[in-house]
Amino acid sequence: MKTEFFLYGVLMSGAFAFGYDSIEGIIRTARCKFVIRRNLRRDGKTESEEYDGALYHIDRLLKASGWSRFFQDPKTFIAVCILIFLGVFSAAAMASDFSTAMTFGVFSAVFPYILCYAVLQQKRSLRSKEGDVLIHELYNNYKICSYNMGEAIAVTAVTLENAPLSRSLMTDLSKQLQLSADEEDFSRCLDAFRYAVGTTWGNVLSANIYFAMYRGIKVDEGLGDLSRAMTKSREVDEYKKRENGEAAMMLKYLVPVCYLFTVIGAYRFFDFTLDEFFRSQFFTPAGFRLFAVIAMIYSAGLLAEKFFKGEKMDI
Repeated sequence: MKTEFFLYGVLMSGAFAFGYDSIEGIIRTARCKFVIRRNLRRDGKTESEEYDGALYHIDRLLKASGWSRFFQDPKTFIAVCILIFLGVFSAAAMASDFSTAMTFGVFSAVFPYILCYAVLQQKRSLRSKEGDVLIHELYNNYKICSYNMGEAIAVTAVTLENAPLSRSLMTDLSKQLQLSADEEDFSRCLDAFRYAVGTTWGNVLSANIYFAMYRGIKVDEGLGDLSRAMTKSREVDEYKKRENGEAAMMLKYLVPVCYLFTVIGAYRFFDFTLDEFFRSQFFTPAGFRLFAVIAMIYSAGLLAEKFFKGEKMDI
């Protein structure tokens, strides 16, 4: 029995020694695959893995609006808003009562968020008007690339012309899709794309990309139908386009000009010196409260004008 075990041991040792290089290669290959997959998951992590709740929402908003150039993460953005609140509240508290100072401070703190969302809405409107060019180009490249959606997206990101916002969006989408390690990462990339576009055609396009790349389904007919629908939307959008330039100009310039006339009128007709006027305006409760209301209404009007000025081109 001992002899048999000894012979088996020698045989196994010999087989192991003979195939050591192959076994080592298999182990190294498996280890490399594990490390690469782990690194891809780590590097491909986006905001939803790092953040959740309000932080995830703010991070996605910063990236989609382009404000991530100024704020590297949502915590920095929140910290800046808090500093704005403290600064405005402290300055207002010296010239007004607590409730007025708190109101003005809160409005000033949330103003960066509202402005960021307004910028996103404006970019969504501009991106929507590039939708027909983007989808037509992607549809053509999809057929040219032998129905390889990943390659078609990469080519579209390079060849897309007259659509700078969509080109940047497709470049980011192509990079993120290449870093996707599993279906969760893949879906997250498409979710970021849908959020940045914010239209029905963006949702339909994302669904076509998902079925083409992850399910292996041929979607040339779906892209063709979407391209034709966007062409019709372009025609409808041309008919609906009405620019109310006079109203926008009044909103932007009438309030500042009226305030300037107020300063001039106080100086010329009520014998106020500039020093007296600004002391009454900013260092008395009533004057500061009036200025705060004017500033908040004017800011709200500008934001409303940005929200409602540009309609999205959609299907």
